[in-house]
Amino acid sequence: MKPNGLAFFNVFVEKPFLELPSDWDKEEKMWRSGELFTYLADWKAHHIDEIIFEDNSGGKPHFHCMDTIICEKMI
Repeated sequence: MKPNGLAFFNVFVEKPFLELPSDWDKEEKMWRSGELFTYLADWKAHHIDEIIFEDNSGGKPHFHCMDTIICEKMI
């Protein structure tokens, strides 16, 4: 990424108190809470968020957690 370039990341996050959704492959990797942010510690964060939301994919209601960051690579 070029200096001052912007990047957007949105990743599923594992939470021990949320059940693994029935349509989720057990081999798929989920990030740990806050893990993504540690890789971008030297970037300028414009937006950081962690949300839990309800979903109905696979026909069964369940919850997901997602971490989102919009950041800028500094020179």
